[in-house]
Amino acid sequence: MHITASQMHAAMAAIVEAPDYPLLQSYKQDFYKHDLESLRLNWTAQSRAIWVVTPNGTHLCFVGHHECQIDHVDAAVHSGYEHIEIYLLRPSGIKRITRGQALDEARKLDFRVKAGGHVTDALGNTVAYMSLGKGGDIRRRTTTVHFDPGLNYTGSPSHVAALRNIALHESIRAVQTLFVSIQRITIGDALLTANGLINVPHQDNGLMYVLFSAAEFENDGKGFFSKRRNWGKLTSASLLPAASAWVGVPTGTEVITLREAHLRIVERQVQEELFV
Repeated sequence: MHITASQMHAAMAAIVEAPDYPLLQSYKQDFYKHDLESLRLNWTAQSRAIWVVTPNGTHLCFVGHHECQIDHVDAAVHSGYEHIEIYLLRPSGIKRITRGQALDEARKLDFRVKAGGHVTDALGNTVAYMSLGKGGDIRRRTTTVHFDPGLNYTGSPSHVAALRNIALHESIRAVQTLFVSIQRITIGDALLTANGLINVPHQDNGLMYVLFSAAEFENDGKGFFSKRRNWGKLTSASLLPAASAWVGVPTGTEVITLREAHLRIVERQVQEELFV
């Protein structure tokens, strides 16, 4: 039985909360907020992470998913502080290690991204095929990332966590800035959220469209405009061939596929659940 994310955070807390512990004297939210959030999002039965504690904050770096994580570990263990502590986090527990051991651990890749977005495991077996779209502007770069599952994709928490991290690092690489917002990650027919995968069946062939309002969920969840110029929920929305989708588009609407409409509804529902 492996240590859960909450149990791991408790074990980490036992270190930094020990009497007269000399490190983590400031920026404690790095540990109590950000490290905990990262653990809850990424921790699985196969996880490995490097945890660096400094006098001013902590750095939690998951490893094995992407080569860019090696650079993150390198930066964390060479942060300029004379006194730091470095730990290897594994499902079996916590172990204090050296800078060299941390970098060696980071260089062990469990997944690789090859040309064309081909994601494999360490043995070269196909896990997924990635496609990435870029958007936004110079002030806020955005991406959407989709993975078509490969023959060796299992849907396990470790595969999902790996694809989430791959999406992040490939997005940073694609737009060449750390300040990127991933608008959406999908794996097959599933939408990846903070609480895991939500299946959103692919109910159209990609050629049918609906008219969609930017204020789609105001007025009791309405927001799809039909040919008859009245608002209706998705179940009664008109499907328009791409060639005639311009008909009757009111101000503030856009033409999107039915698939996109279903994804937006699920995303909004997830948002509402988070803020209840």
